[in-house]
Amino acid sequence: MRAEIGGTSGAIPAMSKASIIGLTELSTSGSAPPELGETGWTKGMSIYVRHEDVVEMPGIPKQGEVIWIQTPAVGYAVGIHVIIARPNGGQVDVGRMGLTPVVAYTLPDNNTVFVLVGQFELTPETVTQYRQYIDLALSEMTADTQWTPSLRLTLSGHDDQGGRFARDIAVTQQDWPPGDLPSSASS
Repeated sequence: MRAEIGGTSGAIPAMSKASIIGLTELSTSGSAPPELGETGWTKGMSIYVRHEDVVEMPGIPKQGEVIWIQTPAVGYAVGIHVIIARPNGGQVDVGRMGLTPVVAYTLPDNNTVFVLVGQFELTPETVTQYRQYIDLALSEMTADTQWTPSLRLTLSGHDDQGGRFARDIAVTQQDWPPGDLPSSASS
């Protein structure tokens, strides 16, 4: 059985301007993402974080129980994947895919939720795409938005297999546009 869970290319699928600035609504069509091969596994969501986006966020209160994952190396991103698996759906060698199980939960319907993590190298094309999406999102901001160390962007969309993803990005002072942002009254 073959299943693509994390995608190792690091490519960001094409997204509309609305999804880049966080205006995406979840689909209400009721259709679930397709099963990954004939594994009994369905990808619920993937969250990607680059090395440079793992930053201290001052003033954020400590949360309850937290599972820490390893910070990706420079030039890499970590993918956190939420998978729903049917009972007796088959086995998937996640280690061969470069993924590590972090936690698993059994749901009341006997399906299992797995959280898997893996790192992948960012291609030069992906680095360029990130920069373009960050610049586009910042160009849509208004003077009502002030830079803070905890400011984040989320790029969201669907991957080639129909699974949802989010790319979590820290907005640094170097990213912040120089000069005055347009006021919300002029947008």
